[in-house]
Amino acid sequence: MMKTAQKRKILLAMLLAMIMLVTSCGASPATPSASSSAPAASESSVAPDASEPATEPVPAEDGPLTPYDPPITLTTIRGIEPTRTYMPDETWDNNLWTKAIDEELGIQFDYAWTAPASEFSQKMNLAIVSDDIPELLRIEYDQFYRLAAAGKLADLTEVYDQYAGPSLKKNMETVADGVGLEMDKYKGKVYGIGNPPGYALNGHMLWFRDDWLKNVGKEKPKTWDDVIDLMYAFAK
Repeated sequence: MMKTAQKRKILLAMLLAMIMLVTSCGASPATPSASSSAPAASESSVAPDASEPATEPVPAEDGPLTPYDPPITLTTIRGIEPTRTYMPDETWDNNLWTKAIDEELGIQFDYAWTAPASEFSQKMNLAIVSDDIPELLRIEYDQFYRLAAAGKLADLTEVYDQYAGPSLKKNMETVADGVGLEMDKYKGKVYGIGNPPGYALNGHMLWFRDDWLKNVGKEKPKTWDDVIDLMYAFAK
């Protein structure tokens, strides 16, 4: 059975990976391709080898956002969107989100492989066939169920109950007519955090150009009224 630290690590990194992979980096490798009929992605974790003892450091406070000291590293994979651009001196694997996850939570990522977003699903299928599965992965639901049925994913039922926040639980248990969380189960056990139809886990942001802000003599908006006022100023 996995140690508590292992389970906590899996769920915490899994939730943050959704932000890093979907929001900041743009590419959504688990979104079904045009030829796929699979639903949207499910964040999952591979079951650990029972013969290997748990060596992960256990934080003094065992909360969902307690940082690890020293930091831990998770192996994962990534679909690369070639048209995605970043701020100066930032890359898909070194940006605002990856730095925040590292600095605030003590979690780092080691990428076993990457692929263009358009080829990600195919490469993931090859990885499944060759049993070359990383610790943390973002996959399509058909791949998720295949891995769960084969016993390749860790049972996250207990860690979900213990560490998932009230907002996440509310969303996952009410979305898609109440079947959101059920889609993340196999034979009654939770094996991932999914993105069911009709619901997006993206963290959307409102962007504006700093030079435009200076040109109209405005400060950074703090309220929606400020945003509306700024839009009018840009349009004049």
